[in-house]
Amino acid sequence: MTKRSITIILCSLLLLSFLPSSVRAESDDSEVNENSEWNQLVLAKGEDSTGDKEDKLFEIFGVEKDDVEIIEVASTDISKYTDRSPGIFSYSSTLIEKKNKGYGVKVSVLTPDDITSVTKEQYKNALVTAGAKDVHAYIATPTSVTGTAALTGIYKVFDEKGEAFNQDRVDLAETEIDTLVDINEAHEDDADYKAATLDKVLLQIKTDIAEADKDLDKKALETIVKEALSAEKLDNILDDDEVTSLVDLAILYEDSDMFEDDTWKEQLKGDGDQEDETAKKPAPKTDTSDADLPIDIDAFLSTLATMLKYILPVAHE
Repeated sequence: MTKRSITIILCSLLLLSFLPSSVRAESDDSEVNENSEWNQLVLAKGEDSTGDKEDKLFEIFGVEKDDVEIIEVASTDISKYTDRSPGIFSYSSTLIEKKNKGYGVKVSVLTPDDITSVTKEQYKNALVTAGAKDVHAYIATPTSVTGTAALTGIYKVFDEKGEAFNQDRVDLAETEIDTLVDINEAHEDDADYKAATLDKVLLQIKTDIAEADKDLDKKALETIVKEALSAEKLDNILDDDEVTSLVDLAILYEDSDMFEDDTWKEQLKGDGDQEDETAKKPAPKTDTSDADLPIDIDAFLSTLATMLKYILPVAHE
C-alpha cells in the first residue's frame, strides 16, 4: 500500500471521527421499531383538559407541546372502543412512548392520588390482555377521576397508528378492569384488603391457565381461581359473587387466544420493569437529522494541518 493510500485512509478516519454517532452508526442502529409513525411521543389527551388543566397536564408529564404528537380523546371515543357508556367529560390522558422489542409493557401513573379506582398493575394487565406490546404508558389527570377510561386513549392511538388491537381482546381487557375495579371499590374500606394482592391473584390465574396442557372446563377454572385466592388469603375476604366474577373472567381467558404463545408473559415481565422506578418521566424524542455537526473547529483544523504536512509532499512527487 502506498503512502498516498495510507494517508487518504487516515484522513477519512479522521473526518468520520467528527461525525455525530447518529450518522456514523445508522446501519448499526439497534432500534427494532422502524415504524416512522412512532417517531415521537404521542399524547392521548382528554379533550376536556383545556386551558389551565391542559397546562397542568404538560407540567405533570414534563414535556412541551412541540415535543409530542397530540391526539384528542373525546368522551364518545369511550363507547367507540369499549362497551362502556361515554361519560360527560374526558380528562384522563396518557403519554405513550413506543419502545424496542423486549421492553414489554410498562405503566407509570403520575397522578395516583387523583385516579381513584385503577392501579398501575391493573392498567398494565389490561394493556397486555388487549394485546399491547413494547410500550411505556404514562397516565395522568389534572383532576380527580376514576381512571377507568384512561385506556381508551391508548386504544385510539394504536388504531390511528395502524396497529389496532383485536376487538375481542379489547373487550376482554375492559371486562378484566371492570371486574377488578368493582372488587376494589367494594373493599376500599376493608383494612384486610389490598388491591395489589388481587393483582397477584389475577397474574396467578393467568399463569395457571396458560401452563395447563389441556382445555379447562368451568370446574377446573373454579379450582384455579379459589387456589389463587387462598394462596393470597383473599378467599375469606371476597364474597361468593366476587369469586364468581373472577371465575367468569377465567372462562373468558380460557376461550381467548391470549395464551397461544408466551408473548403475554414477556410483555408483563419485559426489560422495562428493570428500569429505575425513580425515572418517572420520558425524555422527549427529538429529530437530529438537521442538527449541526458537533465539531470542535479548532481541534479539527489543527489536526488537519498536521496531517497535510505529510499529504502535500506525497501529492507533488
